[in-house]
Amino acid sequence: MNEASGVGVLAIRARPAGRTRVATTRTRTSQLGRRVAATCVAGLMAVTLSALPSWAAVTAKRATTTLRILITDDDGNTTPGIDALFQALRLLPRTQIVIAMPATNQSGKGDTTTPGPHTGVRTTTPAGHPAYAVDGTPADSVIWALAHLRRPQLVVSGVNNGQNLGALTKVSGTVGAARTAARAGIPALAVSQGFGNPTLYGIAAHYAARWVTSHRSIVLKPRRNAPILLQNLNVPTCATGSVRAEVTVPVAATATDAVSPPDCTSTATHPADDITAFREGYAVLSRLTTTS
Repeated sequence: MNEASGVGVLAIRARPAGRTRVATTRTRTSQLGRRVAATCVAGLMAVTLSALPSWAAVTAKRATTTLRILITDDDGNTTPGIDALFQALRLLPRTQIVIAMPATNQSGKGDTTTPGPHTGVRTTTPAGHPAYAVDGTPADSVIWALAHLRRPQLVVSGVNNGQNLGALTKVSGTVGAARTAARAGIPALAVSQGFGNPTLYGIAAHYAARWVTSHRSIVLKPRRNAPILLQNLNVPTCATGSVRAEVTVPVAATATDAVSPPDCTSTATHPADDITAFREGYAVLSRLTTTS
């Protein structure tokens, strides 16, 4: 340091020429070694990563998977229920929906079928949405759709005018259509809105859309050896109060009080079966089998 000027002076000590050349050679060798090592590491990483699945591609594929839904009912196009269901499900992302319904009201036909062959003609729902009308029962409509249309990944039947609870599930065409689909290996949901004046189909349709959203992954990729997903959803039409919550309970063995009006102001908890839960103002979800 030049103290007078305050400017730092770097003192360089002379080295013998031979030592300088050796140091330079070592430096170049070290740099070359690092470059070779970096190249090897990069190559190894590329090989390793190429052997791994592309998670971005997998995620993108899952995000763009379309869910094919068949909508049907047992009322044909005589009530707004099928339109309410279509409107709710069409708002879900990545869904493809087709409607195949009985040509006439087929309430109370259960899962019965009639001798074929059956025909399906192009028609519209009460709100004007494209549909197929099948000359048969609700079960016939599902069978016709599976034979003539692209196979759905999910069948949703409804929205029915009136609840289907307890032993009434055995004679319900809405449930019968869903059961027919499950027998063919397709997950299915039966949807009913409780009797009311008026019947508020949109409420049950909302719950159905929420069910589809929460069960989407299971429907698209069912667990190995798991039973086919088959459930029955009933939502009360509340004269006072509002739907309390959704509960999953067993189907009652009888039909006693199955058509009684609900009390949506009830504070009762822990219902034992679907009829009790419905009467206490709950939206009721029950698991069904293909035979009962």
